[in-house]
Amino acid sequence: VRSCIGIQQGRAAFNDGELSGFIDKAGKEIVPAKYVMYSLFENGVATVSEDYYWGAIDLNGKEIIPGKYADITRAGKNHLIVYDEATENYGLYNKTGDEILSVNYTWIEYRDENIFYVSIDDMAGLVDGNGKEIIAVENESVSQFYGDICIVTTGEQQYLADKAGNVVIPVGTYDSYYYNSRGLLQVTKNNQLGFTDLRGNVIIPVKYSYCGSFTESDVTYFYDGEKYWLINYK
Repeated sequence: VRSCIGIQQGRAAFNDGELSGFIDKAGKEIVPAKYVMYSLFENGVATVSEDYYWGAIDLNGKEIIPGKYADITRAGKNHLIVYDEATENYGLYNKTGDEILSVNYTWIEYRDENIFYVSIDDMAGLVDGNGKEIIAVENESVSQFYGDICIVTTGEQQYLADKAGNVVIPVGTYDSYYYNSRGLLQVTKNNQLGFTDLRGNVIIPVKYSYCGSFTESDVTYFYDGEKYWLINYK
C-alpha cells in the first residue's frame, strides 16, 4: 500500500511498505521505493539512504553523491557536507555533485555566504564555495564573522581579516580582541585595554586597566589605575 508524504519542489515522497521513493506532481514515479531514509527535496537535492549510509539525488532521481557516507548535512543553498565514518573526516560537495573538498578534513562548517570554516588536525582556515582558500589552513582558530570581520588566532597572536581574506588589523597591532555585541571590539595591548570599531578605528584609547561592558548600555565604567571614569562610547 502506497502513501505519499509531503511535497517540495514538485516531488513527493511515497512509502511502499518499509521503503520510500519519489513521484512528481502528476504521480509519475521518479525513483522507485528503495530508500530506508530520506529528506524531501530542497534546492534541487534530496538526501537518501538505501542501507543506512547516505547519498544525494537530483530532481530527476540521478545520484549526485554516492551513498557511502555516515551523514550528510546541508550547508547553505548550494553545498552539502559529508562525513566518512571509516576515516572520521569530512568533505564538501556542491548541489550538482561536484566534490569541492576531498574527505580529509577534521571539521567543515558553513559560516556565511558560501564561506566555510575548515580544519585539519589542529590547524584552521576558511575556504570559499569553490574550495579556494580565503584564509590558509594554518591557524589555531578563526572566529565567526562579526559583520564582515573575523578574528584569526595564529600562535599566540591575533589579527582581523575580512570575508575576502584581506588583513584589516595586522598581527602585532593588539594582543587580543573581544567582540562586543554593539559592534565594538575590546582590544588589549601590554595589559591595557580600549575599544575600536570593526575596521580598527580607535573609539576609546587603549590605556585602561579594566572596564565594564557596553552590552546593555551606551555607558560603562573604566579604571586607569588611579581613577574610575564613566565613558559613553558614542
